[in-house]
Amino acid sequence: MNDQSLFPELKNIKPPVEVTVFPWLGIIITFLLVAAAVVLVVWILKKRATAPKKVLSACDEALAQLEKFCLESLQTSSEISSFYVRLSDILRRFLENRFGLQAPEMTTEEFLQSLKSRPQFTDPQKTMLEEFLRRCDLVKFAREKPEVSEARKSLELVKNFIENCHCERTK
Repeated sequence: MNDQSLFPELKNIKPPVEVTVFPWLGIIITFLLVAAAVVLVVWILKKRATAPKKVLSACDEALAQLEKFCLESLQTSSEISSFYVRLSDILRRFLENRFGLQAPEMTTEEFLQSLKSRPQFTDPQKTMLEEFLRRCDLVKFAREKPEVSEARKSLELVKNFIENCHCERTK
């Protein structure tokens, strides 16, 4: 019996069709575009990784932090306490980065004691640091509320101290 007689609606299979170059050309072009995109991404990532990063000096870093801090802070007297905490932190981190003092980990008393044996600071600088840090402690721990104008003076005092520490400034 013939399959045609059982299923009259079925037709015979067509012979294989020869594949032309055009479908393969599309696949090859797609592959080349993907490969080029991968090479471009790898090249960009390598270039970014090897680009020299600008390293700021301790002075420039502290001054940049102060500049950013000035823009964010000191709007109202209710922010004074957090202002002094941050200002003290910037100064202490500067002293650590510039002079190797472990100022952020020390209490004010420990820091002032270690300051006595430091020849890189002048007596006026030592006095300024002592007065400033004691002022910060009064604000932070005794809840003293200085005026905004006094806080601005403290900010200028820290800025001037950093600028006058004979730092090598990055250009």
